Amino acid sequence: MEMLNEKMERLVKGLRAEAQLRHLSSDTPNSFSHNDYLGLSSHPAIRAAGIKALEKVAAGSRGSRLLGGNTPAHESVEHALAEFFNAPAALFFSSGYLANLAAVTAIAPLVDTIVSDERNHASLIDGIRLSAKPKRIFPHGQFGPEEGDGNFLLVTESLFSMDGDVLNWAPLWARQRGLNHWLLIDEAHAAGVFADDGRGFVSGSLNSPGDWDRLCVTVTLGKAFGVGGAALLCSVAFKEWATNCARPFIYTTAPPPVVPAMVEASLKVMREEGAARRRELWGRAEAVREILEKGLPRSAFRVAEGVWNRRSPVVPVLVPGNDNALRLSQNMRESGFEVRAIRYPTVAPGTERLRLSLNLCVSEAQTKAMGEKLVKLWTAYS
Repeated sequence: MEMLNEKMERLVKGLRAEAQLRHLSSDTPNSFSHNDYLGLSSHPAIRAAGIKALEKVAAGSRGSRLLGGNTPAHESVEHALAEFFNAPAALFFSSGYLANLAAVTAIAPLVDTIVSDERNHASLIDGIRLSAKPKRIFPHGQFGPEEGDGNFLLVTESLFSMDGDVLNWAPLWARQRGLNHWLLIDEAHAAGVFADDGRGFVSGSLNSPGDWDRLCVTVTLGKAFGVGGAALLCSVAFKEWATNCARPFIYTTAPPPVVPAMVEASLKVMREEGAARRRELWGRAEAVREILEKGLPRSAFRVAEGVWNRRSPVVPVLVPGNDNALRLSQNMRESGFEVRAIRYPTVAPGTERLRLSLNLCVSEAQTKAMGEKLVKLWTAYS
């Protein structure tokens, strides 16, 4: 009988042979692999808020929100998030992964079937699996009419994190408003980046508290907002329901109070500086796409079939094959640019890619130089 450690070593060896073995490494300068889109993670006002909070409160939260871990900082940031996104309520989590697990598993008892986009994030997929509800998986961006008896939960991202395309939100919302179904929209990569006020595609288009009756939106605060944690935006009634039945909320130690304190500072910075930073990011996204359009075939960077927004900071460049993607990523790093390879099984076989995550931590000149270098190196793998 094969020993367990021997089995593990054999499986790791297999991953290495298929160029699927992953390693931890630190980002280098000129990084286009992280999601600090607006460059807020080092903002002095946000850092100062963290230092100030740490001087006043304990380093740790000491327990779950329901067992000693709830603090005024957690409640304050929830009010601030609800106000910023114009939502009736917000529930704060340690991460977007936990927020999505909580949302799916809390809504699941209220519906009969879950309908999901085939390219949804792993956290949404895992939540659907944990729910044990019947599910239907639709081709990417092609939600069809919900047929059958009972109520449905439609689950999708708004800006897809691996493809860079966006949800065709308006017709989906118009159709669902007249039905007794739920919508769960993950705005992890759109919140802070889109809409003139940074509220994203969904929250930025809603006006009435009644719009939230059967709608939940997850937003992460470790990407465009530069800090960490996440929030579930929802109705007051659903916040109470999730607080009582969402296991990822109930059974997780609360984020340290310094985190919500910094998030609240980030919301203030976003109000004051967000518009200018977004305009700069949008300009860079359009400039990089122009470089790619001139130097690459359309199929190389138009991976998805969905709706395209030229301002999206997520730009995939197709390099089929795990080995090819890894080698091109290494070539880019040797040229002074950090661009990570995205490989199977994160993406489908044959659609391996380099994922450009454009951000304001890198200068405009270096951003354009990265695009030009990528075009030059890509031809060796075409």
